Order: sequence, then structure tokens, then C-alpha cells
Amino acid sequence: MAEERAPDQGATEEAQSPEDAWREVGRRIEALGDSLARAFQAAWQSDETQRHVRSVQKGLDRVADDIDRAVKKAGESEQAKRLRTEAERTAGSLRQAGEKTWEDMRPQVLSGLRSVDASLRKLIQDLEDEVPEESRTNGDPHATPED
Repeated sequence: MAEERAPDQGATEEAQSPEDAWREVGRRIEALGDSLARAFQAAWQSDETQRHVRSVQKGLDRVADDIDRAVKKAGESEQAKRLRTEAERTAGSLRQAGEKTWEDMRPQVLSGLRSVDASLRKLIQDLEDEVPEESRTNGDPHATPED
């Protein structure tokens, strides 16, 4: 690649101001980026690269087909059918156990929630009772007594 020269490159580096030096760095980086982009584009568009890409794609397609066939074959085996049946039975048992547990626990959960609700209501009432009437705001939770 031919080296691009900036118009002010005739000046020695010692005579350049810091601003000029940084501008030159920026121009060089931009030129490098353009060169790299052209190189990658040329490499990607080459016939050889495209042949390799097609070859890799065909290989990946074959692997995917092989895996698909293996999964289908395994799914058709007698052992796989037994395993699937057992898994379905286990899932049904777990669902029933979960439903039974919820039925058994539901009254305790509701009681606990009611207790928490009552405690929070009492706490709110106690806090409201501590605030003198004249310092209460007009229902604005963000207002301060000075508002």
C-alpha cells in the first residue's frame, strides 16, 4: 500500500503543535481503518474464500442432518419410549403432590398473610397516631410539614 502523506507532513515532528500531531494521528488511524476494511472486503469477496464458506456450510448441514437422524432414532427405541412413559408418570405424580401440598398449606399461607396485613395496619395506625394533627399533610405522602 502506498503511504498517504498529509499536506503538513513536510514540517518536522518537532515543529508540529500537539493539535497538529493529534490530527495526524487521527488521519493515520482513519487511513488504517479504510485499508483494513478494503482488505477484508477483498478477502471476503474472493472466489477461494467463497468456496471455503460453501464447504463449511455443507459440512455444518451434514452434521445437523446426522444429529437429527440420531435423535429421531433414539426417540424410536424401546428404551426411549419406556423412559418417556416413566417421565410422564413422574411429572403427573409431582403435579399431584404439588397440588396436594398447596391445598394443605393454603389455609396457613392465608392466615399468615392476614396476620402480616393486620400487623402492617396496626403499625401504620401507630405511626399516624404519633404525628400531631397540625403537622399532618393533606394526604400527600411526599409533602413535608412545611409544604
